[in-house]
Amino acid sequence: TAVAANLAVALAQMGLTVTLVDADLRHPKQHRLFGLDAQSGLTRSLAEGAMDGRLQPSQVERLSILPAGERTSNPPQLLGSRRLQGLLDDLTGKADVVIVDSPPVLSVTDAAILAQVVDGVLLVVDAGKTAQDVAQRAAESLRQVGARLVGVVLSRVSIRRDNYYFEAYYGDGHGKQKRRKREKRASNPT
Repeated sequence: TAVAANLAVALAQMGLTVTLVDADLRHPKQHRLFGLDAQSGLTRSLAEGAMDGRLQPSQVERLSILPAGERTSNPPQLLGSRRLQGLLDDLTGKADVVIVDSPPVLSVTDAAILAQVVDGVLLVVDAGKTAQDVAQRAAESLRQVGARLVGVVLSRVSIRRDNYYFEAYYGDGHGKQKRRKREKRASNPT
């Protein structure tokens, strides 16, 4: 959810018209992140077959949100309907980019259903929690339904200075060069 929201904001700030759809019908959160009305959204649009003003503007220029809407007893049935493809086609005609936030791939079938009707899937892997075999199973389950996996995002990576990823990016010399200069000045007082 956070990755979808941040990606949507970043693309809108780059000048693209973006629509963010909260298709996590079990635990929707986009409406909270953006301070929007949660009741009118995707579920009603799919049930009634019309958008009818349910797309809400955000505080970010060029970014609109379609919240998940009211809870439903059977998310896969709604998400598997033909109306979803029509809705996404309609949204794609009005925006440069449409981002669809979904529940986790291996938890429920919802993500697999959504993966079949979008142009591409970005798999989000939690650096602190997701085991490698679980990430591989998620990617394989997406491939099995014909999803186009366009990339993987490693989320919740710690960026502290003593972190492996920080050191790998900046290299060993980043902090050591400054320390050597300080040591050299201290040993050669003028």
